[in-house]
Amino acid sequence: MKATTSRIWCATLALLSASALFSGMATAQGLQPPVFSSKSFVASGVHSVKETDSLSATQTLPSPSTALKVSLVGTFAPIAAGVAVLAIQKPERVTYYQDQYGSYYYLKDPDRTLPLVLIATGVLIGPSAGYFYGDCADRGAKGLLIRGLIAGATIATATSVAESVQSDEFLDFSGVYAGLAIGAAGAGFIVTDVVYDLCKVKPNVLSRNNQRLAPRVGLVPGFSPSSGTPTLQLRVTF
Repeated sequence: MKATTSRIWCATLALLSASALFSGMATAQGLQPPVFSSKSFVASGVHSVKETDSLSATQTLPSPSTALKVSLVGTFAPIAAGVAVLAIQKPERVTYYQDQYGSYYYLKDPDRTLPLVLIATGVLIGPSAGYFYGDCADRGAKGLLIRGLIAGATIATATSVAESVQSDEFLDFSGVYAGLAIGAAGAGFIVTDVVYDLCKVKPNVLSRNNQRLAPRVGLVPGFSPSSGTPTLQLRVTF
């Protein structure tokens, strides 16, 4: 028991002596000992640079809950606005002939460009808005591209099928029915992708935040604080 205690005291004294010797050598040569922070440090063997602590870094990260809200608002606000414009638009009464017996007119459909653009913006871009806010631009662009391709393919295919059976001799609505079926299928795929993106925006942003907070080690160029000469520094972030 006494022998074990003696060994422990000897080892402790040896460590303290080595630490004091290293500190004295560093002070004699005008070098700064490493300074560690709760977030990260940059060291080139004999010096370090203190950076932002983990608390302030966490506060600057995008909120997953806010990202979901951004996607929800970006999706449903334009769609609701477009539907509202469609509801208030009325056919325009246009007079094409008028005589002593009365006026003859027809109803002209209003311009549907604005409400359709609003609805398309909500469906195509809205679900990706939260990804762009949450620093997941690649994932947001992927969803936007998928919905855009589905919409383009659906419109092109439905139009082509509907026009392929048109005839001047008799009416044939089979092409119209086929085009409507293709349009409904395409719309179903788009709605499915919208719901999927809305469900995944929060976990994707959370995963991205975890990646940014994960420990990282890398070499970066820098300058020695004592001599100002260029050095290759080891950066450790945690």
